[in-house]
Formats: sequence, structure tokens, C-alpha cells
Amino acid sequence: MGISATQSKLQDEHQLDSWHTDPILRLSRTLFYLALFASSVLIARVGAFTIGDVLLVASLLLLLLVSALNQEIVWTPSPFPLWGTVLAACVFLFGAMLSVGNAILPEDSFSIVIRILLVAFIVPWQARRLLPTLSHIAVAAVWLLAGAAAAAAGSLLQYVAGPSIIPGGSVTDAGRFSGLTGHVSDLGGVASMGVVLGVGVLLYAQTRRGKLLALASIFAAAVGLILSGSVSGLICVGAGLLVYVFRRALKVRYLLLIVVIGLVVLAITATIQSAVNGLSPIERILQTVGISAGGRYSTTESRAETYEAAAQYVIGSPIVGHGFDSLSAIADGIFPPHNIVLGALFEGGVLTVLGLLAVASRPFRGHWLRAQRSTAATTMLATAISAIVFAMTAPSLYNRYFWLPLALLGACAAVSRTTHSKGETLVPSAQTRKSSLGARGA
Repeated sequence: MGISATQSKLQDEHQLDSWHTDPILRLSRTLFYLALFASSVLIARVGAFTIGDVLLVASLLLLLLVSALNQEIVWTPSPFPLWGTVLAACVFLFGAMLSVGNAILPEDSFSIVIRILLVAFIVPWQARRLLPTLSHIAVAAVWLLAGAAAAAAGSLLQYVAGPSIIPGGSVTDAGRFSGLTGHVSDLGGVASMGVVLGVGVLLYAQTRRGKLLALASIFAAAVGLILSGSVSGLICVGAGLLVYVFRRALKVRYLLLIVVIGLVVLAITATIQSAVNGLSPIERILQTVGISAGGRYSTTESRAETYEAAAQYVIGSPIVGHGFDSLSAIADGIFPPHNIVLGALFEGGVLTVLGLLAVASRPFRGHWLRAQRSTAATTMLATAISAIVFAMTAPSLYNRYFWLPLALLGACAAVSRTTHSKGETLVPSAQTRKSSLGARGA
């Protein structure tokens, strides 16, 4: 028994030593961190692909290279069986290819299928290999937060310098800002992710500087969220905060601090919205549910009509979807279904949905979430839950702000099953003030 424990400890030390000495692997991880940052800055593109996607692929190629060349690295074992991943991918691809053949723009649909494969199947594997400890996952979360905060801060830049200051950005007639994402709905998803992530980083930040940076990120993300006018974003922030509360990760002083930040943000954004004739959060909610303006701008009603049109197509053709490109995704002649499940059914059919559900639900399976009480795991759980809530009212089939939190949560699941994770000092959820999370993995 003692020999086995010693061997396991030596194996863990050897694994971590390989992480510090292999230059290709370190470069791959650095590119992965940069990809997490760039994933929120959607206006930065190389042709049809975002900079974030390019960095993810570059990191992946280096990871494949080091996997082939360095046989000494002891990789974190996956908690998910390989056969299950292969089966889910095959089911997804079969359904997706049937739908691509039915698309208005087959080539564009095929390129979107490739992107979904990347974020849904490959990036989770990439995260599990590149992030072998909770400290590494925490650093990844900080990079993801920084990108979200930067994208949201772009809305303030648009207000100060004008909408045209950001190529590809926009400010709508209703006073909704797109920031560095290019679309107001995307800014809502990115900014809400930033708020929920920021709360977790605030909890585990070790230094005063770290806490101040977390507070600044929360502030920037919250301002961007309000200026995006996204009601869905507000709802999913509430869902994320509830996860922290139910996991007993938030103390009263942090709740009060969040309330104070919220009041300051509302005061600042009210001034901005007044200057651009924008709607306040309350007015946006009333407009969305059709209470104000005689229901003329009721988003709820228009989306219900889109859902009905999509559902009728799915009933008539459950296996072969309509296609994934921008034209094929339109369900009612105007909009795509603003729901990830119904949207996937309409665009890709039942087989596509089954494959995606199989991989998206994996991080939540088993008992590891009850056993793993670290703030890192709680942070990624809260962010993943909020992303799912947002996806219920948005076309998020291949959006990074949906799949990346799930990938990082899956990495937490892998780490929780390894011996070396027991040595992590990652703030077991409001029970201790010890937080090596932010500093050790940097």
C-alpha cells in the first residue's frame, strides 16, 4: 500500500515536471490561454475564422506534436470513455452530414459543422490535456474572464468615441451596444459569462491586486451586459449567482459587494442609455414580454412564432435538418430559433442533437461535483449553468461562450479523479481562506 502511494506520488511529480520542461507543451498551453481570451473578441478575424479559433487550432497542432514526440508525459486520465466520445461524434456527424446535403449553402453549413466539432469534441479533450491541475484551470478561467471583460469594455469605447470606432461593431437605434463582439446578443452572452466568472475569480484571488482586477472585470462585464440590452444575459447571471449561493461559496460581505457594484453599474449605464435613447433594464424586460408599447416589440411573441415554425419542420423531418448556414437556419423567414436544443433539431435533426447532448452533459455526470468543493470547480459549474440558461434563449449552437465553460468544467472533472488533485489548495468553497488558485498556475 505504501509502495503504491509512493509510486503514485512520484508519477504525479514526474507529470508536473514534464509540464514545466517541455517547451512545445508550454507553448501549446500559452496559445490555449490566448485563445480563451480571444474567443470573446469576435470582431478579430482571419477571413471567416475568429482569432480565437485560429489560436485554438494552433494550440491543438502543437499538442498533437508533443503527444507524438514526448512519451514521458503522464497525461491526466479522461473520466469519459473513448468509445462514448467516438460514438457521440459519429452520431453527430451522420446527422449533420445529412443536414448539410439539405442546406441552402452546403459549403457554409459544412464549415459550421467543423466549428462545432472543434468546440464540442476537440476543445474539451484539449483542455483536459493542457490543464492538469485546478491551478491551471483557474488561470484558464482568468484568461477567459479577461477576454470577456475586454469585449464588454468595448461598449464604453463605442459610447465615448462613437460606434464606428470598432470595425464590425454596432449600436442599434434602441441604444444597444455590441462591444468587441459585433452583435448585441453575443455581447450579452459574453458579458454575462464574464460577470459569473468574475465572481469566482474574486473569491479565489489571493492578493489585493488580484481582487481589484477581478472587481474591475466584473464592473466592465456588468456595464457591457446592461448596454447590450440582453434580458437573457440578466437571467443567466442570476442563475450563476444562485449556484454560488447553493454551493455556499458566497459569504454575506461578497453578496453586499456584488449589490454595491450592481448599483454603481446601473447608475453609470443609466446616464449612457439616457444619452443614446436606450432602454433601462426594467424597460427592456417590459418590452421583451410585450407589456410596453402595446406589445409591438414583444420579443417573447416573435420568438414563440419562430419556435412554432421550427417545431413544425422538425415534426415533418426529424432526422434530416434544414442546414446550419445563415440562410438555412432561418425558421420563419426572419429569425433562427433562439433556443439551442430546438435550433439544433431544426438545423441538424435528432441525431445531431443526441450527439451534442451526449458530450455536453458529460461534465455533470457522476458524484464528483458533490465531492469536489473547490472554488475552481464551483466557478466553472456556475459559469456552465449560466451558459446553458443563456443558450435556452439564444442561437448558441457553436458559440464559444457556451462550449468553453463546459470544456473547463470537464477538465475539473478529470482533475478531481487524479491523485495529484488532492494536493491542490483551491479554496474548498467558503470553508477556508487559502487560495493558491490565481498565483500558482500562472
